[in-house]
Amino acid sequence: MSPGHKRQIAGIFVNRGLCRERAACRHFGLHRSTFQYEAKQPNAWVARLKIALKRMSPLPPELGYAKITLLLKDEGWQVGNRMAQRLRREWLGLAIPTKKPRRRRQGISTGLPTKARLYTHPNHV
Repeated sequence: MSPGHKRQIAGIFVNRGLCRERAACRHFGLHRSTFQYEAKQPNAWVARLKIALKRMSPLPPELGYAKITLLLKDEGWQVGNRMAQRLRREWLGLAIPTKKPRRRRQGISTGLPTKARLYTHPNHV
């Protein structure tokens, strides 16, 4: 059960007068600061930024967050690379897929040191 669910249930108990805040938090294993936490309302600036990012999403996905950040800055937005990257990945679901790793060689490795069968001169092998 998530802390948010625990907070809601504990709030119902406290609001109905069934128990006090301390007892409800102790019963549900919830920290009192978590019980008193109020979620932040969405920021209007971030909402407008998301719209601007969505407007640029039809552009090639290879553009990447860094170049899209530059385009946003050209439009007058004060946004950093990390913010643009996070919003593209989490909210729009846009992320350039990572490259697949190279296939490793199968079988016995050829990188083992070899020994000379017939030692003829120094530094032969």
